[in-house]
Amino acid sequence: MFAALATVPAPAGAARPAADRIANVPWRSAGRASAPTPGGASTMRQALIAGVIDELTLDVAPVLLGSGERIFDGVESFEFEPVEVLHSPLATHIRYRRAR
Repeated sequence: MFAALATVPAPAGAARPAADRIANVPWRSAGRASAPTPGGASTMRQALIAGVIDELTLDVAPVLLGSGERIFDGVESFEFEPVEVLHSPLATHIRYRRAR
């Protein structure tokens, strides 16, 4: 089981429909440069494929719930580097940042 939280950059200049649709965040009214976007495998996979994520946190717990979705199916390249890893007997939290 995992949970994911992504930081999606706000569009600069023209609207970026993919980012707005995936993150569903009212960028301009919030006045923020980015917004945390929680989601499951499908949401994160769509955001990764659209290229709108700057930072990704995966929370992985050793729990078997049956079947599930694969977060990286269809993602052709993963251009992120781990910047922080926290672990305990119950979960591992990995924060990735887009490699520049």
